[in-house]
Amino acid sequence: MKKLNLLFVALVGALTFGLSSCTDECKDVVCENAGTCVEGVCECTTGYEGELCATEMRAKFLGTYNTTIGVACDSTGSGNITDYAVSISNSSAAVTKILINIGSVIVADVNEDGSTFTIASQLVDGYTYTGTGSVTGANLSFTINEYDASYPETCIYTATGTKQ
Repeated sequence: MKKLNLLFVALVGALTFGLSSCTDECKDVVCENAGTCVEGVCECTTGYEGELCATEMRAKFLGTYNTTIGVACDSTGSGNITDYAVSISNSSAAVTKILINIGSVIVADVNEDGSTFTIASQLVDGYTYTGTGSVTGANLSFTINEYDASYPETCIYTATGTKQ
């Protein structure tokens, strides 16, 4: 009888433990922007971040930056441009795209790490642009290559700046 009681207690304990470990960890978690809850944590869709996927990754890039730009050109020489305003805004093309206005407006893709961007080769106003950049807090840095096929010449713009 004693063995039967111990077996019964062990069985009830196992069932109780099993039932209590089957709670839905995602029951009260609402992930935004098509994020998916997995074991109580939101997995965000591309372009979103945060505990509930409520923040666009590109939001940290937006604004106007007071920059200093180093210019190095194949033929026309080198120099610096100081106190130059570079603005970054949302692109309507996708939640992962931003528009960088450096006099010409260039489209960039925010990378999955959420703090860097890539400028794929694109023709804007007769110039071909490529490049990369990043934002850390209020600080922007980028390198943009500009190729002028009519001249032909390549200029490399290296900038650092702070959000205004």
